[in-house]
Amino acid sequence: MTFNLIYVLLLFTALFLGLEARNLVNRQDFKELFIATLLLVLGWAYGVDYALHYKVLPDPQSLLTVTRPISDSFEQFFQVKS
Repeated sequence: MTFNLIYVLLLFTALFLGLEARNLVNRQDFKELFIATLLLVLGWAYGVDYALHYKVLPDPQSLLTVTRPISDSFEQFFQVKS
C-alpha cells in the first residue's frame, strides 16, 4: 500500500503540472500557482508521512476538532429562517 499511495501522488502531481501549472505560468497567475503548489506540497507531506508511518506531522483531525465549535456558530448565525 505504501508504494501505491506514492504512485497516486506522482500521478496527481504529473496531472497538475501537465494540465494546470503550464496554463497558470502562461497567464502569469503566480498567486494561484503559489497556492496550488502550497496545497500540493502539503498533500505530498501528509501523504508520505502517512504512507511511510513516520507520524511526524500533526493529525489534521485535531485541527478540525478545535475549529468545529466556531464552524457551528457561524452556521447557526447565517442560517436563513423562513
